[in-house]
Amino acid sequence: LQSMRAKPTLASARNTLKFGNERTPLQELLFIEAAYEVNPQAIRVTDYDTNLPLHIACASNFYTSDEVVRFLYERYPQAVREKNKRDFYSLHFACFPYHKPGRGFRQSR
Repeated sequence: LQSMRAKPTLASARNTLKFGNERTPLQELLFIEAAYEVNPQAIRVTDYDTNLPLHIACASNFYTSDEVVRFLYERYPQAVREKNKRDFYSLHFACFPYHKPGRGFRQSR
């Protein structure tokens, strides 16, 4: 019961918004909005690789709607100037659609 009361973090949403999920863009946005309402500071929480929710949303650009990216940006615009521990901005992830945070970029052959 105690774990049900724990505040969700947007970075932990990575486990829910996995690549290839079955959520519709509207469901995805509603989930992020609900998590933000419960814990607005979660938008500033990073995962192990120091990725912010915006990094994760941009890396998931085939599975994350533009509305989610816009929502995250509007609530924390400073996130676009934040680098992760590998010195990548969220824009790097948006430009390389097959990239997953924390795994390095694929090199073309």
